[in-house]
Amino acid sequence: MVAGLLFGGGGSAGKDYAIAHDHPTALVWKGKQLWMADWLAQSVYEYRASGEKLEQVRAVHLPDSTVTALAVGGDRLFLADAGRRVIEERKMDATLTLVRSQASPGPSPSALFWDGRYLWSCDASTGRIYRHEAESGLSVLESFKAPGKSPTALHKDEAFLWSAD
Repeated sequence: MVAGLLFGGGGSAGKDYAIAHDHPTALVWKGKQLWMADWLAQSVYEYRASGEKLEQVRAVHLPDSTVTALAVGGDRLFLADAGRRVIEERKMDATLTLVRSQASPGPSPSALFWDGRYLWSCDASTGRIYRHEAESGLSVLESFKAPGKSPTALHKDEAFLWSAD
């Protein structure tokens, strides 16, 4: 078992929680739901924060995938797959039904973020950050050079787009 930190979604800040998988690569909150990917298990997990517990709700196996990033937009789950070099949009139903798959703009998609209007991605190999149209195809609207060489995480607030390298 591995321990994961819970900083939002209704749990206790800084508390460690055991999880049922060993290679977590991405996580994103939606309310009290924590979505987490495990690249080696080729699965996406849904957890629910409940008091002092983090309970696994389900695991969805995605064969031949290497999920490196997740983002939630409304009732959609976006994922970046570095192995297949794609960004996917999936329904948040029982099997995470695939809605669409788009080639990643770079060979190593490493992070995703949904800002309420656009999907943002970055690529660890190209060192670029991309803004995607999210309603009809995930096409790239513009790209920017990341401040670091190999961006691995993204967050956007009202004033800034944050990138970790």
